[in-house]
Amino acid sequence: MAKLKIMKDLITDTNVRGKIDRAVETAKEIGWTSWFNGVPVQPELETYMNMLSNNMKRMKFYPVEFTQVWKTHVDGTHTHHFIVDEFSAYMDEYPFDLGRVGYRNYSVDGDANTYGVYSRKITNAKYRGSRDQYHMMLTNDMKKAVKLANTYLVPYATRELATAYYKHMQAHVESVHERARNAANEVVSNIRGDSKVILAELMHLKSMGVKFKTDEFIKASEKIEDAYNLAREEAQRTVMALFVRFRKVGEDTYADVQQADDVRKSYNAPRISSPSTTYSMSDLPEDIVRSISVLSILNDKQYVPRVGQKIDEYTYWIERG
Repeated sequence: MAKLKIMKDLITDTNVRGKIDRAVETAKEIGWTSWFNGVPVQPELETYMNMLSNNMKRMKFYPVEFTQVWKTHVDGTHTHHFIVDEFSAYMDEYPFDLGRVGYRNYSVDGDANTYGVYSRKITNAKYRGSRDQYHMMLTNDMKKAVKLANTYLVPYATRELATAYYKHMQAHVESVHERARNAANEVVSNIRGDSKVILAELMHLKSMGVKFKTDEFIKASEKIEDAYNLAREEAQRTVMALFVRFRKVGEDTYADVQQADDVRKSYNAPRISSPSTTYSMSDLPEDIVRSISVLSILNDKQYVPRVGQKIDEYTYWIERG
């Protein structure tokens, strides 16, 4: 599976920010002359990134990989500075980067720099699936690298985003069922292992009818009905979920909605049986609007049982069933 970067997390990552600042500071100190978007890069990467920016007007780029450059002076001393050699490519309307582009040593067993394009849309059979190169196309031809970037750095379909965000929400839904089941089991936890208590109660029930004798059975009888009914209800509940992603087109806002079926029984990826639907804000169904109004005040990734999960201010899972 391709390794996607959540752009909100990447841009606010203080470690990455520190590396950017270090690269800028050290490159300025030695008078480095090749820059792109305010960060130092190799001359080849500067030209490559400028061509990409001119060809892909809506695309933005953020530094993700850095390398150390050493310089030997005439007196035999050495100094070093840092430069950026790979960028995440992203668009504001999508939470993940669309891929990465760079000019660096991507080879498994060599030491030469090449232009690289990393994308979820690439499967390179020359490499094992566990390697980054499996999702990369490499070339020494800059114009070909630009063409590869235009081909493979493409926007996300609603179904892709729903799949990417699914597993975390599904685990929350399953945990509600698990907590209910555990609560029901906990009610009888003191009874299960005590055969004397169980035998005494069973003998008493046989001789006296429905009255309970032991404190354990009396306490359990006070809780068991609600706990049992809730656990049975959760076990029988078929959970469907709606993945909702808002995006702006000019001055208008639209909502892309993808339905996922039988969430509790579909663990790693959503079970999708219908295409996604796009609504204008004025046409968004009222039940979705109500759920979003509840979830919108939550923190990112917060989940509310039987309501849904807020991923971020643009992205939600709404639970149904």
